[in-house]
Amino acid sequence: MFAERAIDASCGLDIGGRVDYIYGTDGPDVQAFGNPGGTGYDNSWDNGTRYGSALPQLYLEIGYGDLSAKVGHMLTNIGFESVEATKNFFSSHSFAFNISQVSYTATGVVATYSGLDDVTLTGGWIEGINTGFEDNGDAFIGGVALELTDRLNASYNVIGGKFRDKPGDGPLAEGYIHSIVAEYDVRCDLMYAMQTSLVDVNDGEATAVGISNYLFKTVNDCTTLGARFEWLNSDGLATDGVHEDLYELTLGMNYRWCANLMFRPELRWDWSEDADTGVKDDQFSYATSALLTF
Repeated sequence: MFAERAIDASCGLDIGGRVDYIYGTDGPDVQAFGNPGGTGYDNSWDNGTRYGSALPQLYLEIGYGDLSAKVGHMLTNIGFESVEATKNFFSSHSFAFNISQVSYTATGVVATYSGLDDVTLTGGWIEGINTGFEDNGDAFIGGVALELTDRLNASYNVIGGKFRDKPGDGPLAEGYIHSIVAEYDVRCDLMYAMQTSLVDVNDGEATAVGISNYLFKTVNDCTTLGARFEWLNSDGLATDGVHEDLYELTLGMNYRWCANLMFRPELRWDWSEDADTGVKDDQFSYATSALLTF
C-alpha cells in the first residue's frame, strides 16, 4: 500500500511526499538491514522466519519549476526491475536484481533536474545503502536518463562511496554499483530491454558483472508474452568465496482478467557453473502470482 501527494511544480513551488508499506515474504528483503547493528526503523518488523513488514519509502518531495528534491527514505534508481511488484512483468526477479542491485533503499537527499531537452539528471547523497534514518555510510547516488529517439531511451545510474562504515554490520564497506538500461520499441507490439550491471566492493574483494535481456510481445489488450535471458558472473557476491557464472531463462505471460486484476504465470530455468572447479548445477521452477490493484 502507498499514499502519495505527487508534486506539480510547473507553476512554482510545490510540496508533496510518499509513504509505502509492504507486508509478506518481500517485507524482510527491503527492511533497513543496512542500519548500524541491523536494528532500528523497520528492521525488526518480522513475523516468523519468512514474513515481515517494511516501509521502503517515507520521504518529503519539494519542487520548483524543473528542479525537485526528495528528502528521506526512498527506493534507489538502480536497474530495470523494481521493488514494487506492480512495475515488474515477471513473478520472479533476475539475478541482477538480487545480487547486483544490492541497494534496494537508501536514506538521504536526491535532486532531479528535467530542464534539458530529452535529458533528466539526478544526483544526491545517501547515508550508506539499505539504511533507514541512521548514518552507516557516505555515498553519492546519481544518474542520467536519455530519450534518444521516439523508440529508444536509455539510463545510467550509479552509487559510489561508503556503503557501510560501522564494524560488524556486514561484509560491504565501500565500492561502486552501476546499471545501464536501454529500452527499444521494435514495433508497436514488441519491446526489447537490456540491462548491464557492475558491482565492485572493496577494490575487487567481491564483484559481479552481467547482462539481462527482456523481450515483451503484446498479443492483444488482455495478453502480453515475455522472455528474460540473463548471464551474471559473480565473484563472492552470490555465494561467499565462490567465483561462478549464473544463467537463467524465464518465459512468462501477463493476462489481464479485468482492469485491475492480472495473472502472471512463468516457467524458469536456472543453471550455474563454478568458474574454479567446473562444478555445474541447474533447476527448473514454475511460479504464478496475481496482481489486484485498487
